[in-house]
Amino acid sequence: MFTIKKINSSLSKEVLINLFIALIPLSFLIGNLAININILLICVLGIMIYGFQIFEINEKIYKYLIYSFFIYIILITLFRNLPYLALGLEYQKHIFKSFFFLRYLVLFLVINKLLEFKKINISLFYFSCTFCSFFLGLDIVIQLIFGKDIFGVLPMVEKAYNGFFGEEKIAGSFLQKFSIFFIIYIRLFLLTSDIKKNFYMIFSFLIFLVIIYFTNNKIPLVVYAFSCLFYFAAEFFIIKKKNYFVLIFLLFPIIFLSLFKTNSFNFNAKFTSFYGNARYIVINIPMLFHHGEESFNEPRQSGVGSGHMPIYNQTVNLWYKNKVLGSGLRSIRVNCKQNTKIKSGDRPGRNGMNQMCAPHPHNYTLELLLDLGIIGFVLIYLIFILFSIRFVKFVMSRSKQNLKILGIPFFLILFFEFFPIKSSGSFFSTANATIIFFMLPFLKNISNLKFIKKIL
Repeated sequence: MFTIKKINSSLSKEVLINLFIALIPLSFLIGNLAININILLICVLGIMIYGFQIFEINEKIYKYLIYSFFIYIILITLFRNLPYLALGLEYQKHIFKSFFFLRYLVLFLVINKLLEFKKINISLFYFSCTFCSFFLGLDIVIQLIFGKDIFGVLPMVEKAYNGFFGEEKIAGSFLQKFSIFFIIYIRLFLLTSDIKKNFYMIFSFLIFLVIIYFTNNKIPLVVYAFSCLFYFAAEFFIIKKKNYFVLIFLLFPIIFLSLFKTNSFNFNAKFTSFYGNARYIVINIPMLFHHGEESFNEPRQSGVGSGHMPIYNQTVNLWYKNKVLGSGLRSIRVNCKQNTKIKSGDRPGRNGMNQMCAPHPHNYTLELLLDLGIIGFVLIYLIFILFSIRFVKFVMSRSKQNLKILGIPFFLILFFEFFPIKSSGSFFSTANATIIFFMLPFLKNISNLKFIKKIL
């Protein structure tokens, strides 16, 4: 009797934890507080189900790397901030946040253990991503057509539609990450013919492409377009069906050229500006590292150039002070002010370019190098690379097609999160860290996913 009750209790907890995992996309729509509460519930339930088992990772190399990364964050933050505790609360906050960042380690371990025991309800998670993407996309369309969304929220600025997010320009980023699950949900879970599935997938891809364009989030638009094209290429490789693969690659440039020619919603100007910014960053960031604090001045052309370059310049200058070990978690908030002698704004730097303070460097690579040095940077990128190699090997194997397709969104999202030259939010922010450490275990345990079409 006791054993039966224990089994039933364990099963109910597994159902509950899968429900909270499925609520992750919804928590992103609500905000950081909802994300943190959801993470806490997942972690608590995971510990209740598996106890100290969650701290065991099968392969030692992964175990050493993931633990080393989180321990290093705490140690370097303590080392850089302890001598200055008397100078202000900000140093204390950094130390506290380095310990609180451990919640993502527990999240990683819980998801990893659930996948090892094949207890993740991937169908439910896919359904949740599909529903939330559809809801936000519909809300933006309504705002675009009627001037306000279903909650009465007006666009933040003219021709920038973010639905109920209002002034937060994150609708494009959300759709870039989660709408790809919508497209793959059609392929794997929709009960209809392959011809209809192909049509629905192409139509959904194009609709979300247009919706993200109207959010005026340029990076998410580009990332989404490439993510979907990579997915269709991967599916072509896995399933080896040409019927819609060629059509995708014909439709995409046609739509792109149509928008460019008609100058719809200033597409021509936006693309020219984006291309100029991207080119400017790619050319000049390596020069920042090469010249260091020596003379370097590359004026940007009129109307072209990245507004982030002064922040990048400041970050590289600060990185040179602690290249190997780093300066501790969120160090730019304090060190930038000391370096510029002002609380905000910009001034000409020693290398000829403007330097600007910001809450974070707006680039994962620069942020990790600044805060964790070369050591921390190598640790986290080595984790991602090893997990990615494991995933690619699985895709190249003769395993089931459906499992390969199920794992593709996790790989694509993380690939573009870690893409080194992409402008971004903070690596250590609630939303971004949740995405990274929730999805990493899926690359490691892709072979343990169970493909079941039933949602519950």
